[in-house]
Amino acid sequence: SAQAPAESRVVWLTITAFVAVCLQGTFGGYTVRNNLPDWTSVTHGVLAEIFLMIIIGIALLTSTSWNAKRSLPPMKRIVMSVVAITWGLTFLQFILGAFTRHTDAWGVSLTFPQWSEDGFLPTSDQWQQSQVVIHFLHRTTAYVVALFVVVQYLIVRKDGAPKDVRISALISALLVLVQIVLGAMILWSFRGELVTTLHVMTGVILLILNTITMYSTFRRPLIKTQTIAVPSMAIEGGH
Repeated sequence: SAQAPAESRVVWLTITAFVAVCLQGTFGGYTVRNNLPDWTSVTHGVLAEIFLMIIIGIALLTSTSWNAKRSLPPMKRIVMSVVAITWGLTFLQFILGAFTRHTDAWGVSLTFPQWSEDGFLPTSDQWQQSQVVIHFLHRTTAYVVALFVVVQYLIVRKDGAPKDVRISALISALLVLVQIVLGAMILWSFRGELVTTLHVMTGVILLILNTITMYSTFRRPLIKTQTIAVPSMAIEGGH
């Protein structure tokens, strides 16, 4: 039937979500019992986001309004590529953010936009420290993500993407600018609690929006059963 592929994906996503939440709970317990080691804390946070993205997929696949848009023609390959790269970079940035937060790498540089008063790059001695590398990667990837999020919005608008795709891409483009400002304010406020919380929260919202944009961009039309018309044959003269 036309709905069989979608139902199959929902089943597999549900099984994956169950496995992910079990792993996430296991890592959460291990993290608490072992006094918050960095690698388990990061894994615990990343698994939570993976679970959230799976749940978003289940919600969309079971949504009547979302499935109604399957009748629309697929989007261009370049649009799908940009959206996929944007989502991947956003997820990577979330992982880098988790490392920055849990390894206390945020504090190795307290100036913005430059790294220090001496310039935009760490010194050769500083590069030997893992915290410096993590912080620099997180800060640099933020600019790359911001660029792709803005390009994503421009390209989906130009391609005439469905309204839901354009809206999620637009909100992402606006929020990514806010996110960079919040990141800078963490340094200026020496990791103020409110600013840090807003920065983490906005990062999660950005990942959610780009996940929705990706799911909707790769939304495949339902396979409809085609009826082959067989012309009726008049029987004349016994032939």
